[in-house]
Amino acid sequence: MATWKRKRFFYFFVTLQTAVLLILVARMGFSALTFWEHQGKGSSTVQQRVVAEPAGHRPPALAAAGVPDAEWVKALQQKAAELEHKRLQVEQKEKDLSRIQAEIDGKITQCSQWQVQLKKLVEEARAVQDKKVRHLSEIFCAMPPERAARLVEKMDDRTVTEVFQSMRSKEVGGILSQLEPARAARISAGLSSLTPRPQPE
Repeated sequence: MATWKRKRFFYFFVTLQTAVLLILVARMGFSALTFWEHQGKGSSTVQQRVVAEPAGHRPPALAAAGVPDAEWVKALQQKAAELEHKRLQVEQKEKDLSRIQAEIDGKITQCSQWQVQLKKLVEEARAVQDKKVRHLSEIFCAMPPERAARLVEKMDDRTVTEVFQSMRSKEVGGILSQLEPARAARISAGLSSLTPRPQPE
């Protein structure tokens, strides 16, 4: 936001300088025309002297009348052209910044949509996993601990931990007693680190 304000201030400043220079050049041109009109026939001689003499050696009459020499006017016109060129450059940069900002806004909107879709997919996957865990816990509860232990031996610790989390402590203890002590201790440690789920009545 600060960068945008600085660019706007620079644009305003360049425009103001250009306007002042153009007004100054126009005023000097008007002064020159007025001077030539008042000089009449003798002005041609003075004009020849101004052209013949180098810059910085104008006659006192011309200097008092405010008539600039050709080189000074040319320098002012060149400065005005440079300022106008800078103003156009600033305008182009502002257009580029606006285009880039629009592209960024579009990307942000697209990322937000992807985030919503990803969240929905994660929730669906969690729902499927919870359904699978409940189904396995019902199966384990319906069979003897020895048979359930044989099934547990073929499953990974994470899945077993999630299934046991949904079972009664008595049923979990019966299955753990049928497993190898090291495996049973590892699964018990995993259960203790999880937030308990509501157990079936």
